[in-house]
Amino acid sequence: MYKHLTTVFLCRFMLAGVIFMPSVSMSADHCTNPKEYTVDKRCYVTDEQKKEKPYNAVVALYDDEWGEYCTGTIVKDPNGKPYLYTAKHCTGDENYMASSELTIKLQDGRKLSVTKLAVGDYNIEHDENMLGDWAIYSIVNSDVPMVEKSTKRGIDDYDITKREIDVYDARVVGYGSLKIMSDAEIAEFKSRYLTYLKDEKNIDAKGDENVYGFYRGGVNTYGNAYVTNFLDKEYDYWSSLTDDTSKLKLSHCKYGATGLKVECQGWGGNSGGPIFDGRGNIMAILTRSTRAIGGSIHAGSDSWFISGISLLEK
Repeated sequence: MYKHLTTVFLCRFMLAGVIFMPSVSMSADHCTNPKEYTVDKRCYVTDEQKKEKPYNAVVALYDDEWGEYCTGTIVKDPNGKPYLYTAKHCTGDENYMASSELTIKLQDGRKLSVTKLAVGDYNIEHDENMLGDWAIYSIVNSDVPMVEKSTKRGIDDYDITKREIDVYDARVVGYGSLKIMSDAEIAEFKSRYLTYLKDEKNIDAKGDENVYGFYRGGVNTYGNAYVTNFLDKEYDYWSSLTDDTSKLKLSHCKYGATGLKVECQGWGGNSGGPIFDGRGNIMAILTRSTRAIGGSIHAGSDSWFISGISLLEK
């Protein structure tokens, strides 16, 4: 449907979020093969986990043509009613306005229609007012899994005069489109890019030059013309890495009281997804990250900037 084209583009490309026994159908990841996945430390959420709190309350924003394109969470209000929480940029229509209705897909396969209740002042068209990048939708169905809001402090009540920042154990969960990459796959990506620079651009790069998009041991895949041209030329290869939106993923990390995240990994498609505390209660929704392959910033690992919107006052 055309009205979702803007939303799908923003959500799949905006983000640049304990070891469990995997289900048989899941692919390899950090939980199943930690020695082969030392950089990308995400894990696929298993079928068994999807039946349990908090994962059963995580939903996909869904379009019949595009499939899963963003993430949301069903949150219980004080009266026990369920509401969808997500990022506003996930809700935009062809006029860059928050859609009055969305379709969500639950972990049990149900698809439900939700209705707009309230949104922040984020400007979808111009990517302005990032702290307003939140949206709340009403859910008529009462037989849905829910999580509660965390009591952990968030950006809304952070005291800027404090010398120390409270940082909490966190779990980022969502439908990030980047597959969980092994160390070998990350090395192959960098090798392909270096070969492209040498063969196509006559550049004998060392692999650490910022001008070519190298940063902190990885490759920033957004905003550098050399990298963009490489990805365009290697479209099929790049698609094989970033067409993994249908699989729910988990990243164990830290979340700070200023809205900052530490070592949380995710990608476009994680937008609007939850940042849970250690008890499985939701602290914030994820809205921003970096899109780098490899190094210390792989999938947003080292993103010390505002990337989550606190839910305490919403």
